[in-house]
Amino acid sequence: MYPITWMNNTARKAVIGTVIKRDSTIYVYSEAGSIICTKTGGEVIGYTSSSFSIKKGNSVYIFNSKGSILSTIHN
Repeated sequence: MYPITWMNNTARKAVIGTVIKRDSTIYVYSEAGSIICTKTGGEVIGYTSSSFSIKKGNSVYIFNSKGSILSTIHN
């Protein structure tokens, strides 16, 4: 009898390799170079391996590596 291993792709964390803005689109790339997600507008403030921040107007939006919003900071 062999053990069964289940792989849940939605549970896997995407690791951010780099975040680049081209024209008005922000591209989030994995370490392997594939696009994880995109966002439109704003300026890239920074990123880590698990999150990235974009400034739009007087607000900063913090997203996880898959592009879901984690937090918003308003000035």
